[in-house]
Amino acid sequence: KFDTHVGAHSTAHNQARRNCKALMNKKQHIQTIICRQSTRQEYRTHLNALVDCVRFLLRQKAFRGNDESEHSKNQDNFLELLKFLGNNNKDINNATFKEQMAEALRFVNIEGCVIERFIGIVHVSSTTSLSLKMEIEALFSKYGLSLSSILGQGYD
Repeated sequence: KFDTHVGAHSTAHNQARRNCKALMNKKQHIQTIICRQSTRQEYRTHLNALVDCVRFLLRQKAFRGNDESEHSKNQDNFLELLKFLGNNNKDINNATFKEQMAEALRFVNIEGCVIERFIGIVHVSSTTSLSLKMEIEALFSKYGLSLSSILGQGYD
């Protein structure tokens, strides 16, 4: 009797079960994927800067300097070139690990259909409830929405 209720692999019941399982899987959650992708991009930015420095210095055959101590005004060529790139490239300099919040709105349209829209990802100063509330208020203010129209909130 259970087999007739659950049915074959492609039945609606099994599809709903698989969708529910996928939704509960943190590794497949959209926010996790976006954060992972953002982190990979930051690593890639850092790695590209390092590889560019190494390539440049290998062509010049001058990889190391005379005084590599921490307080030297002219450390080895690699560190000096890396500092130069960091000071002159906003992507390298700003590629730090920051707390982020994904913003999405879910609403019911005139026809009664539930619509969900991904707004974007914003950097937050911290993940405290006050900090997140201020970001949500800023989002609503930006789009001219009223906090009084919120019927429910979801945090992950």
